[in-house]
Amino acid sequence: MRKIKRSSFDYNKIDIYLLLLFIFWLYIFFLSFFSKYHGVAFYSSFTYLRFLIFSLAVSWIVINKIDFQRLINCFLITILFVDCDIILQYIIGYDIFGFTAQVDRLGGPFGTELVAGGFLSKISLPVLCLSFYKIKVGTSKEKLFNLFLIILTTVSILLTGDRLAYFHILIFLLLAILFFFNFRNFMIIFSIILLSLLILINSSTLIKNRLNNAFAIFNNFSNSSYYELYDNAFNIWKENKFFGVGIKNYNLICDEITKDYPKKKHQPCSTHPHNILLELIVGTGIIGTIIFYSIFIFIFKDFLKLKDIKSDKKLTYLFLGSCLTILFYINPISTTGSIFTSWNASFLWFHFGLALGLYKKMIKVN
Repeated sequence: MRKIKRSSFDYNKIDIYLLLLFIFWLYIFFLSFFSKYHGVAFYSSFTYLRFLIFSLAVSWIVINKIDFQRLINCFLITILFVDCDIILQYIIGYDIFGFTAQVDRLGGPFGTELVAGGFLSKISLPVLCLSFYKIKVGTSKEKLFNLFLIILTTVSILLTGDRLAYFHILIFLLLAILFFFNFRNFMIIFSIILLSLLILINSSTLIKNRLNNAFAIFNNFSNSSYYELYDNAFNIWKENKFFGVGIKNYNLICDEITKDYPKKKHQPCSTHPHNILLELIVGTGIIGTIIFYSIFIFIFKDFLKLKDIKSDKKLTYLFLGSCLTILFYINPISTTGSIFTSWNASFLWFHFGLALGLYKKMIKVN
């Protein structure tokens, strides 16, 4: 392997990414003073600083304090607990805490907050990346355990009824199998997982109903609730193209302009547009959207250089899983939760800090 020059990976260059994040925060903060509902925008933008601090803290801990095997074990215990709790709730109707199953959704340990599928899809990818690596190079026991973990987590996500989490885990499985295995092994692993999923889907009315509902939305998107939200968000953005209306102002303005609309099948507004690109351009305009995506474009551009670094596989695959989670978050196509709420933003900026810390650590040791 060729020698890596120090100049190829500037150890302090990561500060540029954190600077861009700080610029994004300053932008949404000052934008709040010009927003129609400036009180809401001011509070939301000012308190968003906590995520910058959170990312810095995660990055620092990863670089200076963390025991990676302990981190992996913590992830693993959490994933297995949530997996088992969801499956228990599906089988007997309630989970270990006594939370009962909903009609077509399972909340597991989160009760009536139906976020279990999203939670698993947001925290599991780094560990599942390691699982695929263990299936490839591990002992027989390691191969069986990690295959079991992948199937168990996938099954649990499907049982929650969270459609977005469905597509995230299925896309991940396809990409991981293609990445880790040659054609012969790809067909074996793919067949095992596909057969398991087909058996599960065929035996579960809950999953079939949620999948049928998702396909119905795709086939008739123009008559869906998502189209209504997207259309109104786009119309609001057209009146505020460059700077947007300020964060957390979309729903208030949408309610104003649609209050006299004729009644329709679907609600014209929600707390956010359910798409990250629309949320960004409506709230922060073209300028804010460019700043936000620039953070990740620059990061992933430099991340591509990591192919030249020989590093601990634990670091590499934890890093890869976090990067993939970030990509699922910021892709402009699918439906998403709001990046300006604590639940979704916490996971995004956690993986941002984790990825930066792992990146910096891999550079440091080389």
